[in-house]
Amino acid sequence: MSSRSVLFNANNWVAKPAATRIHKQRAFTLIELMISMSLSLVFISGAIMFLASSRSLQDIQQASSRTQENARFAMDDLGVSIRMAGFYNELSLANDIPTGQFFLGRCGDYDPCTADGTDAQTYGSDRIAILMNPPQDDGTDGDCVGNPLSDNFIIASDSVVVNLYRIEHGTSFNTLVCDSFLLDELGIATLINDEPYELVPGIDAMQLLYGVSDTETVEQANFTLERYLSATDIDALTPPTGASTAWINLSSIRIALLASSAINDEAAASNEQTHQLLNEIPITIQDKKFRKIYTSTVQINNARL
Repeated sequence: MSSRSVLFNANNWVAKPAATRIHKQRAFTLIELMISMSLSLVFISGAIMFLASSRSLQDIQQASSRTQENARFAMDDLGVSIRMAGFYNELSLANDIPTGQFFLGRCGDYDPCTADGTDAQTYGSDRIAILMNPPQDDGTDGDCVGNPLSDNFIIASDSVVVNLYRIEHGTSFNTLVCDSFLLDELGIATLINDEPYELVPGIDAMQLLYGVSDTETVEQANFTLERYLSATDIDALTPPTGASTAWINLSSIRIALLASSAINDEAAASNEQTHQLLNEIPITIQDKKFRKIYTSTVQINNARL
């Protein structure tokens, strides 16, 4: 190569515009964009699923806590009252109560007051009417929520009260309620409260079984538990000799409650739920509310009065 050509090439290189020396940037290809978008969608979908799962788990935990709380309050109310069944105030001038711990007569629209349930709206929930002469405190002995039976000291301290516990149907959920009756010497129960006392919301169903001690005569002091029976089965038993009813042979009560959160939750896994309380026919409910069965056995302290 001649010196002239070298010089020309060198000059030509020096004189070359700067723009021609800069490499042009390359754009993303369609495939690269599609891959990036796909990866982004995967990450976003995972984040959404995680948030949804966390929210669902939180809803279940809240519904479970509320359900457990409702069941505990209901069991406490029923347990305290059942343990007091048949109690009479020894300082009362009229401290006798009818035979047994539970009222078997008519109270309001319910006859008998203590009975197995048949109402479909409350899933066949049972009723229990507890008899007692309330403990004397300030002379205004209370009903099932502590309201005075009477402003009159004598009437209040001598009164025999019937506290009827039952399940009342509601639009969104059922509720454990109580009605209180005063029982006169003729065995007639007169309602005290104008409206049912709402004790615990979210108690959709209640079933009871009564622990029976099979004895042949009233004189037998045998409180050994033999079996658990429904109210209907006890009514069909032959009373012990010297007694007018088989209901004096009870030693304990087994309680089963179907509880819910008492809110419009949708925390259940399925739209169709099936629950069985004790030995009853299974209950099928068509919704997604969180529900759970709770059971307890309560000793009757004043058995065989």
